[in-house]
Amino acid sequence: MKKGFIPVIIITIIAAAFLILYALGITMGLLDSNMPFIAVIFVAVIFLILLIMLAITLIERIKEIKGEDKDDISKY
Repeated sequence: MKKGFIPVIIITIIAAAFLILYALGITMGLLDSNMPFIAVIFVAVIFLILLIMLAITLIERIKEIKGEDKDDISKY
């Protein structure tokens, strides 16, 4: 594993943890406020989509790092 992967993975894990904690807080708040259950499901789906987008971004960034040349600056 290259050194460039480690910070990207760590940052993604931290961002996912914050997103999950935020989603749990919002979802629990909605459940306590007697909101319709469909609203709770809608919010949960939105947060799930955000987590999927975070994973897709991680995969794209890893591919980008793998394809990076050491001397990229010489192209410009």
